[in-house]
Amino acid sequence: MSGPPAPAELDAIQDGFRHALAAGMVPLDEEIQARELLSEYLLKRYNQLSNPRDLYDAIEHTEAVLRRLPPSSPKWAESYDTLSFLKVSEYGITKAVKELDSAVEMSLKAKQEALKMELLGKDPDKYFQILNNLGYAQSQRHAESRVPQDLDDAIACGREIIRLAPKSSSQYTMAVANLASRLRVRYSVRYNTADHDEALRLISEQSAGPIPGKFSRETQAVNLFQLSELSYQKYEKDGKLESLDEGIRQGSAALAELPDQHEKRPDVLRRVSQMHACRYDKTKDLADGKNAVLYAKMRFQCLPPTHPATGMHLWQYLMYAVYVTNASSHLSDVAESITESVKFMAMMPETYDRRETCQWLLGDLVSRRYTLSGQLDDLIEVVEQNRKVCLEHNERASREGSGDVAVEKVYILKGSLMKIAKAPVDNHIRVLITEKLRGYFKSACELSGVANSPIALYNAHGRELAMYAEVLEAKENATLDDIEAKIKDMELTSKAKDEAAEKHRGKPWRPKEYHTELGVRSLAIDQRNKKIIFDMPALVQDIFGYEDTRPLSMFQFASREQKLERDSREKEAAEGKNPNPALCRICRKLKVFKPSEEGFVWNEKVRFIPFGNFNQLYLRRPCTICHLILTLISGPGGSGLHPTLVSIDPEVQGTSIEPRKLDSGAEVLQVRYGLREVGALRIVNMNDSHESLRQGFQIKNVVSAEDVLKNKNSPLLQKNQTVSVPKIQRWLNNCQHNHGRQCNGEVSSPVKVPMMFIDVIDECLVHADSSVKYFALSYVWGQKVKMSETLQGNYQARLKKGGLGSTVGTSLPRTIQDAISLVKSLDERYLWADALCIVQDDSVNKQNELNKMDTIYSQAFATIVAVGGLDANSGIPGVRPDTRLPQDIQSITISNNSPNLEYIPTGQSNEQIHVVSTPMSLSLMLETSKWESRAWTFQERLLSKRCIYFSKDWAYFQCNKEISNEVDADESVQGPPSRTLENPLNDLKLLKNVKEEQFFRGVHSAYMKLVEKYSVRELSFHADVLNAFSGVFAVLGRHLQGNTLFGLPAAFIDLALLWTPSKKLKRREDVIKAPGLTGDPSQTVQSACPTWSWAGYIGPVEYHMFTGDQTSPLPTHMVECFQIYRRGWLYSAHSYGKETYQAVDSSSIIRYDGKLGWAENIQETYTELRKCLKISALGPEVLQFEAWTIPIQSFRSGTEMELLSNQENVHTSGEQGVYRLYDKDDKHCGLIFGLPTITPSGDDKNPTLLVAISRNEETGRPYKGPSRVEGEIPLFNRDVYPSAGPGSGMVNALVVSWAGSDVGERVTVARIHAKAWEEAGAMEKHINLG
Repeated sequence: MSGPPAPAELDAIQDGFRHALAAGMVPLDEEIQARELLSEYLLKRYNQLSNPRDLYDAIEHTEAVLRRLPPSSPKWAESYDTLSFLKVSEYGITKAVKELDSAVEMSLKAKQEALKMELLGKDPDKYFQILNNLGYAQSQRHAESRVPQDLDDAIACGREIIRLAPKSSSQYTMAVANLASRLRVRYSVRYNTADHDEALRLISEQSAGPIPGKFSRETQAVNLFQLSELSYQKYEKDGKLESLDEGIRQGSAALAELPDQHEKRPDVLRRVSQMHACRYDKTKDLADGKNAVLYAKMRFQCLPPTHPATGMHLWQYLMYAVYVTNASSHLSDVAESITESVKFMAMMPETYDRRETCQWLLGDLVSRRYTLSGQLDDLIEVVEQNRKVCLEHNERASREGSGDVAVEKVYILKGSLMKIAKAPVDNHIRVLITEKLRGYFKSACELSGVANSPIALYNAHGRELAMYAEVLEAKENATLDDIEAKIKDMELTSKAKDEAAEKHRGKPWRPKEYHTELGVRSLAIDQRNKKIIFDMPALVQDIFGYEDTRPLSMFQFASREQKLERDSREKEAAEGKNPNPALCRICRKLKVFKPSEEGFVWNEKVRFIPFGNFNQLYLRRPCTICHLILTLISGPGGSGLHPTLVSIDPEVQGTSIEPRKLDSGAEVLQVRYGLREVGALRIVNMNDSHESLRQGFQIKNVVSAEDVLKNKNSPLLQKNQTVSVPKIQRWLNNCQHNHGRQCNGEVSSPVKVPMMFIDVIDECLVHADSSVKYFALSYVWGQKVKMSETLQGNYQARLKKGGLGSTVGTSLPRTIQDAISLVKSLDERYLWADALCIVQDDSVNKQNELNKMDTIYSQAFATIVAVGGLDANSGIPGVRPDTRLPQDIQSITISNNSPNLEYIPTGQSNEQIHVVSTPMSLSLMLETSKWESRAWTFQERLLSKRCIYFSKDWAYFQCNKEISNEVDADESVQGPPSRTLENPLNDLKLLKNVKEEQFFRGVHSAYMKLVEKYSVRELSFHADVLNAFSGVFAVLGRHLQGNTLFGLPAAFIDLALLWTPSKKLKRREDVIKAPGLTGDPSQTVQSACPTWSWAGYIGPVEYHMFTGDQTSPLPTHMVECFQIYRRGWLYSAHSYGKETYQAVDSSSIIRYDGKLGWAENIQETYTELRKCLKISALGPEVLQFEAWTIPIQSFRSGTEMELLSNQENVHTSGEQGVYRLYDKDDKHCGLIFGLPTITPSGDDKNPTLLVAISRNEETGRPYKGPSRVEGEIPLFNRDVYPSAGPGSGMVNALVVSWAGSDVGERVTVARIHAKAWEEAGAMEKHINLG
C-alpha cells in the first residue's frame, strides 16, 4: 500500500488480504507490515465515522501481529502499545472494565519490552508515548474501578515523562496536561492540598509562555479545561457563585479553542452544561437552565447517532430539558423542547443505550405540554407516548423475566379519548369531560407519578370515559344525569360478573390440556426457530394419492406404495406422456426441476411441500432424488432412519424441501426432517465443481460434467481418493489469520507446561513445552487393539531418532500412523497422542498428564479427530488411498427441455442433470459415531480451539466461528441453525464484567449443559468418571475460583444438587478418585460416589428444573451451608448468593468461631464442634446440612407420567417424566420427577422426606413449567395457587429416603408451590446425605 486508501477501498483491500492469508500466499514480514497499516487506517476511519466494526478490525489486526511476531523482532514494544491504545478506545464503546484491564496489561508489557531494548536511548518519543498510554489506561481504569494504586501509578508515569522529556517537546507538553488532570482527580478523592497546588502550578507555568508543537492551541484549551475543573471543585467545597462563574468562563474559553472533533470536547461540554445546571439550581434564572440544555444538546451533537455513547448524551439532554421545562410556564418553550427531542430520537438507531429511559423522559415533556394547554389532543399524545414506553418496558421485561405493565389499558384509554376528540369542540359533553380530564390527570400524576399516570387515569375513570365516548360516538342526545346513571349500571353489571367468576373459579371451562378448542392435538412451538406445526391432511392426501387413511400393516403400506407408483406411470403413459424412470411419482408430480435458460434448476414451487417420511422415501429409493435424500437422513450404513430423527414425534416426522440460495449465489434444495435441517441436494455445475464434488480439486480443463463422469479414469470414479491437503491448510490458515480472538484467544502469554510429543520428521518422542506448534489426536482406543503404548521399558528407546519407526520394530495403530502422515503432509512437526506421549505404566506421570488435559487440548494448534472408526486400527479415512468410497453422484436424463421432466430414450435433445447431496451435517454425523459416545473424547472436542474431523466419507473442519467441509457447503443449510457446534465452555468467555447474578447464571448454565452432554457418554472404566471430565473442571474452576465436590461446584452446590435422571439410572458402585477438598493432588479422595452427585450413576441426567424460563431469577438458598467432615477437617460449601463466596476462594470457605478460612485440625475439639454444628464423622461422601423438611406422604402423587421433551428438540420425547403432586385438598400444587407413586418409608423415625434446597421467589411473570411435545406442563393449578405477584413462588426440594440408616439417599427432586409448602407445615431437621 503506497498511501492511505479511500474509505470505500478499505473494505475491498481487507477482503483481498484475508483471502490471500487463507491461501497461504502472504510471507510473514509482509503480513505484519500489511496488518500494521490496516490497523492504522481502520483506526483513522473509526475516528472519522465512529463505526465500531472498524475499531474491532483494527484490534484484530494488531492482536494478529502480536501472535505472529518473531521473538527477536524489535516491534514488540510498539505493537503492545498500539493494542493498549485500541483497547482503551474499545472501552469507550463497551464500558467493560476487562478492556481497561487488557489495556493496562498491554501497556505494562510495552514498557517492559521498551526497557529490555533500551528504547529511551534509541527512540525517546516512542518511549514517552508508551509511558503516556500506560498512564492514560491506568487513569481510565481508576475512573471506573476506583482502585487508588491505578491513579498513583498514572501520576508516576506523568512525572517520569516530565523528568526525562525535553521541555520543548510535545511529549512534555502533553505530560504536563495529563499529570495536572490526574493530580486534580486525586485531590477530589483525598483532598490533599499538595495535589491541588501542584496541578495549579503545572498549568500556570505552561500557560505563562508559548506552548511548543503543532497542537499548542489544543493544549491551551485542555489547560483551560483543567482550570475549569479546579474551579468547579472549589465551588463544590465553598458553594460560591464566584467559583462557579469562573469555572463556566474557563470552560467556555476552552470550547472556543477546541476543534469540533477533539476527543475532549464532549467532556468539556458535559461539565459546562452541568455548571449551568448548578447555577440554575441556585439562581432559578431560566436563562441558566436553558444554557444547561443548550450545552447538553451540543454534547449530543458531537457524536454520530450510531456511536455507543450517544444514547447516554441524549438521556442527559432530555434530563435537563425536562428539568427546565417543568419550571417554565411558556407553552412555546415546552413545544420547542418536544420538537427537538422527537427529532433527536428519530435520528437514533433502533436500539441504543437508555432508549427506554429516553422514552420516559419524552413522556414527561408531552405531559408538561398537556398540563399547560389542557388540550385533548395533547392528552392523546401523552397516552400515545405512554403506549410506546409500555411496549419498550414489556419487551425488556420479557428478556429479563420481570413483570409486564398492562399496555391494553393504555390502548383502551386512547380509544376512548380519540372518540371524545372527534365530537365537535363546542359539544357540551365534550367541553365538560375535557375540563374534568385536567383534574383527573392531575390526580393520577399525584397518585402514581407522571410516567404511570395514563394507567392510573384508566383505573380510576376508564369506565366513565368509555361511556362518554360511547354517547358522543353514537351522537345520542343524553343528559349528564342519563350518562351518570349508565355508568352506575355498568359498574353494577361488572361487579356481578366478577362475583360470578369468583364463584366458578374452582371449575373454569377450558379446552382439554394440550388440545385446541376444536379438540385437535396441539404441538409446542420450536423455540430455536419459532416454527409452528400445521395439520394439512387434505394436502398430504392429494400429493401422495391416498384415498383410504386407515392404519395399514407394513406389508399393506408397501403394497399400496408400489401400486400407486405403477398406476401413476400407467396413467401418464395413457395420457401420452413419457414418465421419467429416474424419478418417482411424487418428484414428477411436484416437478422438482424446471427448465431455464441456464438449463434445469430447482423449482421454487416445491417450497414447504410435504415430501414423505422415511418409510415412504425408502419405498421410493429407486428415484434419484429420494435416494439422495435418504443418504441425508439414514443412520450408519443406511440401516434405517438416523436415531436422532427416529425420536422425533410421529406427527412431526417427515421430509420437506425448499430451494434456497447460498452465500456464494449457488442454488440448492434444502432438506428438512421434522423441523431440523439435515442437508441439501445440489445440481453439479462444472464452473463451481469444487463446491459440489469432493474431488473437484483434481478436475482441470474440463468442458462438461459428462467428460468427467463418463471417463473411467476420472478422479471422481477412482477408489484411491484422498483428502485435499491444501484445503485443510486453507481451513487452518483462514481460522488462524482471520478469526481473531474468537478462535485464537486474547493476546497473552500462554501457560507453558512440559509435554512429550511425537516428532513426525525424526520418528521419535521429544520433550518440549506447550508453546510449540503441535497437533493433538482424538480417537477411540477400542478393546482388542495392540496400542503399542509408551511404557517405562521402551521410553528411553523412543526418545532416540527413529525410535518410533518400523525399522526398530515399532508397530503403531493405523489411526496414529495416519495422524503422523497427515501432520507431515501439512509441513508440521509435532503430534500429541495419549498412547505414545504418556508413559502408561507410570502412575505419577499418568496422573500429572491427566491433570493438564485442559492445557494439552486448548493449546494444540488443531485437533485431528478420527471419528469414522470403532478403534485405533480403523485409520483416518482419506489420508491414505483406498480408505473411502467415491462420492455418490446421481444422473437424470430429461428430454426436449420437458417441463414435465419426461424422458424419451430415442429423443433427439436429451439433457443430463447430475445431482449430489451435501455431506451429512457434522452434528448428525457425530451423533452416530463411536467417538462421540466415549466419555474421554467429550472434553477433547470442547477444549480444542479447532478440529479436523474425518468420517467414513467426508472431512470436516470446525472452530469457534464456523464449520466447513470438503465441498465448502454452507452449514446453515445443513443444521443445526448455529454456524458451529455448541460449546458451553465458549459461553464462559462472555462473562467478564457482568453483574453477579448474570455471572452465576452464565456459569451455572454452562455447567448444566456440560453435565447433560457428558453424562450420556460411555466409559470402559467407570472409576474414571471424574478424571475424564477433569479438563472441563479445570476451566470451570478458573471462573468459579473454587473446587468441586464429586462433580458439583462448591460455589453453587445448592443449584447443582437439583439434577434429574433422563432415563432409568444404574448406581455406579466403583470406587472413584475425586479431587481433594483443598485442590492438592495428594488429597485425592477414593470413595464410592454419593447418591447426591450425578457422577454416582451410570446414565444421562438433565437439569430440567432450570429449563422452563431462562429469564426468571435464579432461586434463593434455603440451606445456609453444606458440610463434610473428613480426617479431622471440616469443609463448608456455602449456597449460591452467600456473601462469603465473594470474599474468599470457595474451596476454602469455613465458618468456625466467626472466622473465614481453613479450620485447624479439630480432632481434639470434635465433641464441642459436634454439639454446636451437629456434624458427625460419617465420611467424605456424606453431605451434612440443616434444612426445612416435610414428610412426602403429606402430598399425593398422580399416577400418570408426562414425558418431557428432549431439550435439543421440542418435538422429541425423552425418557424422563414428571408426576403431578396434589395437596390435602387434592389440588395440583407441584411436580415430582420420575416417581410413579409416593410410598412412605418403612422407618417411622426417618420417613421419606421432601428436603427444601432453594426457593424461587415471588415474581412479576408466571414461572414456566417443563416442556413436553404438546407444550408446557403446568407447575400447579393456577386457579388455586398464585402464578405471579404476592403469594407466588416455588420451593425446590430433594426427595430423600432412609433405609434403616442415619445417612439418607437422594431419590429424586420435586417443585412445589411455596403456598402449598407452607400450608403443609415444614420442620427444620439435620440431614445426612450420602
